[in-house]
Formats: sequence, structure tokens, C-alpha cells
Amino acid sequence: MNPEVTVLLDLQEIDRELLKLKEELGRYPGIWEKTKARVTDARQRAKSLADEIAEHGHDKRDLSRSLQETGELLRRYQLQQPMVKTQKEYYALTQQIEGTRERLSNIEEQARRELERGPELQQQLEAAEKEAKAAEEFAKGEKERIRVQMAEKREAVAKLETARAAVVAKVAPARLGQYERVAKRHPGSAIVPVRQGGCTGCNFQLLSKALVELHRAQKVAFCDHCGRILSHDESYQQADPQSAAG
Repeated sequence: MNPEVTVLLDLQEIDRELLKLKEELGRYPGIWEKTKARVTDARQRAKSLADEIAEHGHDKRDLSRSLQETGELLRRYQLQQPMVKTQKEYYALTQQIEGTRERLSNIEEQARRELERGPELQQQLEAAEKEAKAAEEFAKGEKERIRVQMAEKREAVAKLETARAAVVAKVAPARLGQYERVAKRHPGSAIVPVRQGGCTGCNFQLLSKALVELHRAQKVAFCDHCGRILSHDESYQQADPQSAAG
């Protein structure tokens, strides 16, 4: 294999590791945002239930007052019945009594439902508060886990960048520029092997002349289709007619 390509392959291996580490580092902010969102949602759920319980208390007081006022109104109407003088007045009063009884019945039903709803809301609030506390504990642990892992990965990145600088020092500036331009288009696969006469990056079939030159390792070869740098296919043993004849 061409010596320059051998060095570039070492460089590509480092770049792959750097790419992987940087991608992992780039995911941590999103992980942390989701964790914080979970805490926020849990807290909001608990707050909404607490507000609902407070509103429920107001509703119960309002219903209690309505029950008392409507019950008192019904009693007043009933006391008036013996005192009416005409059939028309009696009929009108009877209608008022029936309407008030219906309203009282509706208020009593609402009060019954609110009475039943109170314990359910309290149970939901307790569960929501428990969930919020669990989310906060998880977030605390997750924050520490992320901090430790990010520190480890940043340290690994620093070591790889030091190793990369040592490899880069072995590459001619012009060749390094070629590699980095290709790597920008094809991150992690700027250099690919040739197998069965084709570029494994894009499956483009190379001409016989190109295969011979690649086998002889006299110069750095590029794929005419995708522009990747080509490395020698070790299984290609008979590409050079002169070596075969000899």
C-alpha cells in the first residue's frame, strides 16, 4: 500500500473516533433538556392539581351556600302556600316551589359529586407530587452522570487531538489538504478500500489501469466518481500484468 495512504488511514481512524465522541457530546444538551422538561411537566401537573383542589374547595363552599339559600327559599314558598287567596296565586306559587325543588335537587347532586371528587383529587395530587420528587431525584443523578461522561469524553477528545497532531506532522501539507477536503464531504470515509475492482464508497468500477496503479502503490489514487482516496485491496493479487508475467 502507498505509504502516504497508510498514514492517512491512521489519521482517518483518529478522525472517526473524534467524530463519534463529538457526536456523543453534542447529544448531551438534548438529553439534559428532556430531563428538565420531565421535571417541569411533573411539577406543573402537581401545581395544576393543587390549583384544582383549591378551586374544588371554593366550589364546595359555593354549593353549600347555594344549598342553604335554596333550601331557605323553598321553606319560605312552602310557608306562603296556606296564605294564598286565589287559585291563580296558588298555581304560580306551586310552580315556584317545584322549580326551587328541582334546583335544590340539582345542587344536592352537584354537591354529592364534588364530595366524591375531593378524595380522588387528593390521591392524584399525592401521586403527582411523588412523581415530581422522583423526576427531581432522577434529574439530579442524570446531571451528575452527564457531567462525568462529558468530562471523560472531553479528555478523550483532547488525547485524540494530540495523537492527531502527531500523525498530521507526518503528512505533506498538500496531501493533508486533499484528505481534509474529501473528509469534509465524506466524514469518516474519506479513504475506502477497493474490492472486486470497485470503490466501496460509491461502487464505481475502476479502470484496469487504475487498478494496476493502485496495486503498484506508486501514487495516491482517487475515485473518479466520488473523489474518495482509495486504499489497496489486499485480495487483488494479479492486477499487474508485468508482475504476473515475471
